[in-house]
Formats: sequence, structure tokens, C-alpha cells
Amino acid sequence: MSDYQCIFIVTERGKGDDVVAKAEASGAYGGTIVSSRGSSIHEKRKLLHMMIKPEKDVVIIVVKKTIVEKIKTVIRERFDLDKVGKGILFVIDVEDVVGVDIPL
Repeated sequence: MSDYQCIFIVTERGKGDDVVAKAEASGAYGGTIVSSRGSSIHEKRKLLHMMIKPEKDVVIIVVKKTIVEKIKTVIRERFDLDKVGKGILFVIDVEDVVGVDIPL
């Protein structure tokens, strides 16, 4: 097991850069933003009898385990993730990592 965890944040399209900026201000060294579409029951909308799935940003950030809680708290509070439909944040353990150069 490594000393890293991966934080995934799913948020509204266009907020990915803000999520990365907040994470960096909390000690992260950047992140990756992936464009996606939501399919949650809370997000589907109809327009002219067609289902519209809102576009999302998925932010992926690999960080040392020691700063995960700080980043989670800042992101959760800043982007109202405790409210249904505002986004999702989850963390997974990273078993092995290559290509990450994070200072101690």
C-alpha cells in the first residue's frame, strides 16, 4: 500500500478549475479534469420530450494521505456537496503510483 489516496469530485460543468484551485490551496499539487455527463435521477431533465443529461466535470487528484481530510473538508463546504444534486466526492486508496512527484 502506498502513502497516496485518490480523491474524485464530480461537479457541475465549469467548476472543475475552481475545485482544483481549492485543492491546490489546501496542499494538492494539481489535478485532472475529465468532462462527463450525469445520469442520476436527480439530474435528468426533459426538454421537448427528450431526456437531457447535464454535463459534469470529474476532478481526479492524487495526494498524500496526510492532507486528504483537509481537502475533502474545503471542497465539501465550498461546493455544497452535502446537498443532493450538487456533486459527489469520494476517496480511494492508491495501491501503487508511478509518475507522481509530490514533495515530502
